Order: sequence, then structure tokens, then C-alpha cells
Amino acid sequence: MSRFPGSAWRLLTVLLLVALTSSRAALAHESRPAYLEIDESAPGRYSVLWRTPVLAGSRLPIVLRFPENVHNLREPVIQELSDSLLERRWVDAGPQGLAGKRVEFAGLQLTITDAVVRVKLLDGRNWMTIA
Repeated sequence: MSRFPGSAWRLLTVLLLVALTSSRAALAHESRPAYLEIDESAPGRYSVLWRTPVLAGSRLPIVLRFPENVHNLREPVIQELSDSLLERRWVDAGPQGLAGKRVEFAGLQLTITDAVVRVKLLDGRNWMTIA
């Protein structure tokens, strides 16, 4: 025989569900993707926009890495926004360009987010993917 009347069990069940639901919401993390945009401006030359989210005042630990032969044409421009860090670069990848080369997101596997990548080439090809 139960010590609690039926209405007390219902109330206890509702309170338990509320407690479980609110604790899950408190533990949840917002997941905003990083964003990489690569636009070919001349053969082998690209303008790059790299946006990494800021969570609780800290930039996510994701580092954009181009292949070794890619170098900056000028100093990157970094802009701090309230929700992200925006970096603009202008790079030269040589006569072969970036075709078949690997761009890495070091540290991405340590986060709960993805990276959205958009590429636009001079020949009109463009695509978008999630890394």
C-alpha cells in the first residue's frame, strides 16, 4: 500500500519531470558553426573569410590551416564581434591553386560544432559543404 495519495504521486512525477527537463536545459550548449568562405579572385589567389564562434567570451579552439605552399598576400584583418571572431585573408596558393589540396580545421574535433564551407571558383563552379 502506498503512503501517498494518487494526487501526491502525480505531483511528485510532475516535479521530477520538471527537474530533469530543466537540468538538461542548463547543461545544454549552444552550437554555432564556424564558417569558411573561399572566393577565387585570380588564378591561384583567393579571398578568405573565416568566422569562429565565441562562446562565454572565448573563441572556440579551431585553427584554420592551409597547405604549406599557401601564403598571405597581406596581413589578415581580424574583427571581434559579439558572437564571433571574423578574420579576412588574401592568399596565394600558387599556379595550381587549392584544387586537390587539404584545408584543415585543427581543433574542430574537440568541439560540438561543425564548420560550414563555401567555395566559389573563377570558372563559375561553387559549392557548400559541412566539415
